[in-house]
Amino acid sequence: AADQHRAVQVRNPQVDAKSAVGSGDCMLAGIAYGLTHDLSIEETLIMGVAAGTANTLTVGAGQFTLDDVARIRAATTVTPV
Repeated sequence: AADQHRAVQVRNPQVDAKSAVGSGDCMLAGIAYGLTHDLSIEETLIMGVAAGTANTLTVGAGQFTLDDVARIRAATTVTPV
């Protein structure tokens, strides 16, 4: 991701994915959360990646737990490119 000042790469931790259905929607929801809660761009991207990744852990769109999001969020990395 990039803005006018910098570019970063956001990487989720490896997980045992069950289904990717709805993960893009969940990622967008995480990004929307970050933008509406005044998170930094890095934290906003991490929230999006964490929500999208958490969604892959179960079958069914949007069926993840906040504990999964928190665990994945903590393990997600952001590096400058």
